[in-house]
Parts: sequence; structure tokens; C-alpha cells
Amino acid sequence: MEKKLRKRRSDTRNNTREGRVLKTLRQSRKLSMRDAAELIGKSNTLVCHAENGRLDLTEVYIEDFLRAYGYSKKYFDQLILGSNESDEYILVESLEIVKNLPTEKLRAVYSMLKSFL
Repeated sequence: MEKKLRKRRSDTRNNTREGRVLKTLRQSRKLSMRDAAELIGKSNTLVCHAENGRLDLTEVYIEDFLRAYGYSKKYFDQLILGSNESDEYILVESLEIVKNLPTEKLRAVYSMLKSFL
């Protein structure tokens, strides 16, 4: 009798906007998949499958990722909808830019920001 193989979700790829956004958020924090997995408390395979459409993303998984990366669900939902002009988006992205500036440019930005006060 021939054994019928069951098709696993990880055998097929269904790239989703949610997965792509989670990947972007992970990369914005400069985390490898392995680092992200440690923060979330899951395997790096799960992170890979979530980002690449081989895992059905539940709300629980999404919340785990967002908590680990330091983003809100509201912000995530705005990215899913393509809205990137919200106050939170601008603040989060600006902080990420500032964090990665070399010292000499950071001093210039600091002076400019102080002038607005």
C-alpha cells in the first residue's frame, strides 16, 4: 500500500505582505534571523518561514515579532495598509536614521533640532 504524503505548509511558498513587513522591521533593527529567533524565543527556521511565506502567520506570532522588535501593532497595520506618513512612522524612522549617523553628522542634526525648540 502506497503511503500518501501530506503536503506541509512549509512545502509551499505564499509570500505575504505581512511576511515582507516583518522582514523589513527585523532588518531595520539590524537583526539577523538567528538574533531575531533568540529574542522571540523561537527557531531561526520559524523566522525564515514567517518572512518567506512558508508559515501561516497568526496574530500571536505577529505580536511576538513586534514585541521583540519594539514596534506597535498599530504601526505594523499602517505599514500593511501602505500608510507610511503617520506620526509614529516618521518618529520611528527618524530615530533609526539618527541612531545610524556618524558622530559629525549627528552633531549637525542635533544643532538643527535644537533650533526648532
